[in-house]
Amino acid sequence: MNSMKTVFKKSIKYVILLIVMIYTFAAADNDQVVIDGDTLKIGRQTIRLDGIDAPELKQDCICGGKTVKCGIQAKQELYRLIDSHTVLCEATQRDYYGRLIAECFIERDGAKISLNAMMIKEGFAMASRYNHDFLILESEAIQSRRGFWKCEFFQDPSFFRKPD
Repeated sequence: MNSMKTVFKKSIKYVILLIVMIYTFAAADNDQVVIDGDTLKIGRQTIRLDGIDAPELKQDCICGGKTVKCGIQAKQELYRLIDSHTVLCEATQRDYYGRLIAECFIERDGAKISLNAMMIKEGFAMASRYNHDFLILESEAIQSRRGFWKCEFFQDPSFFRKPD
C-alpha cells in the first residue's frame, strides 16, 4: 500500500511539473509577472520560489542610515534577473494558498541559472527555514555583505509577517 502512495505522489509531482512547463513554454514575456521577491505569475499560474523567503512588499530596512523599501527592492531584483528571459519552473507541490512551489530558471549564455539561488546569492532573499538547500549561498552573501546583508537593520521576513 505504501508503494502505491509513493507512486501516486511521484505521478502527481510530474503532472504538476508538466502543467508548469506547458504554461511556461506558452507564456510570452508579458505573461511573466513578478509579484514580489519570491513569487511569480506565469500565465494563470502563481509560483512561489521554493527554498527562499524575500522581504514583503511593505517591509522596510535601514541601510546607510536611511529607510529603504527592501520588499520593493527584492521585487526589482527578481525582475532584473529575469530581464527578457523566459522562465522555466520545476514544481514540486502546491502550498496552502494554491501556489505552485518551484525552483525557477532562466537560460543565460547557454547555462541554466536558478532564480531561487540568485536571489539568495545576491542578498535579496533568505534561505527558507523549511528548505536548507540554499544556506551556503546565504552564508556567502552575509559574509560578503551583499544586498540587504549590508544594511544595519534587516528583519527576517517571517518575523515581519507575524502579528505583534
